[in-house]
Amino acid sequence: MKSITKQEAQEFKDRWKFVNDFIAHEIRNTPGEIKLEQLSAIFIIGHSRSSAFLAEEQEVRNRWRLLRQRTNV
Repeated sequence: MKSITKQEAQEFKDRWKFVNDFIAHEIRNTPGEIKLEQLSAIFIIGHSRSSAFLAEEQEVRNRWRLLRQRTNV
């Protein structure tokens, strides 16, 4: 694995700080009406998940549980 310099690490950190600050600024400046519409869309998506999807999700969870039990993780 390639090592990075302190300067490269600081530049990486600074870029992510810029991104996080920009996102926070956008969220602060989004009107409440838009935020409510987004929240409503999230709820609609959550309620629209089909029973087949939920059954598949449960099957995956059961498989992971079995794997954890068998590997003692």
